[in-house]
Amino acid sequence: MEILVCRVAWMAAYRSNRERAVGGGRFVDEGNVPHESLNFLPVGGTYYGYVKYRGQQLRIEHLGVARGDDTVNDVLVVFCAEHPTSGDFLVVGWYNDATVSRHRIRRPNSRRWVSFTADDATLVTEAERCFRIPRARDNPPSGFGGIGNQNIWYGLSNEAAQNVPGVQAFRERLMAYVGAHGMAQPPEEVSAVEWRQRRLSERLERRGNNRRFIDCKGYQCEACNWSIDEDEREVWGSSFELHHLTPVHELRENETREVHADDFAVLCASCHRAIHRTEFVSDVAGFTEAYLRV
Repeated sequence: MEILVCRVAWMAAYRSNRERAVGGGRFVDEGNVPHESLNFLPVGGTYYGYVKYRGQQLRIEHLGVARGDDTVNDVLVVFCAEHPTSGDFLVVGWYNDATVSRHRIRRPNSRRWVSFTADDATLVTEAERCFRIPRARDNPPSGFGGIGNQNIWYGLSNEAAQNVPGVQAFRERLMAYVGAHGMAQPPEEVSAVEWRQRRLSERLERRGNNRRFIDCKGYQCEACNWSIDEDEREVWGSSFELHHLTPVHELRENETREVHADDFAVLCASCHRAIHRTEFVSDVAGFTEAYLRV
């Protein structure tokens, strides 16, 4: 798979023209809305991605196509942004199996020009952004480059992986991070395959298709008994989370296991945070007795 890294302004959701942006150069510093502000707002199920770059076209020949080709398919387009505090370039999201256009195309029903389209996209929440993309000017340098003065980095291409020391190892780390945020589609019996990458265990409880287990078990906290009605789910549904009764951190690196609804407890966000700070991580009844009894 070809990989293209793009630098954008730092935003929380990239789904609104009214959302605050940080970084992105003078244009954003002057209070303007960056064009990437809608990168994760799909139109008809398709995502349209923008990145600012110099020149009239992207150099997609670096992604394995001929100079005369207008597009390249099946590209992992990784968006990174400068953290407002640390200054690190952190991955904020990506497009899976994206089509990258040499020349800009129009976003539907908009005056904006974009360069990428995809049917599958993942946005990393601000609290989960931890994968660092190197800067070209790092001291010491990465040895294989990084984001420089331009917002496009072709340095993780398949060609670079074959010819530049260090690129293949970094690609593998990046792909592991991307893979840890994805979930296989559960079969009809409502099970799922999940895998662990270190430092991501609690994130997997709140991601992907596993959340359908909440529909099976019901929107009621198994610790404090707070519940909501069906017509309240649109507003309050995200306040309920899945809690692994057998913690994911007990898995070895890259070990897989099949999980079912009974492997989880449904907890409200407050109880979920609290139980992880007690000795009752795998014992919801014990947690309730020790901390929630009246």
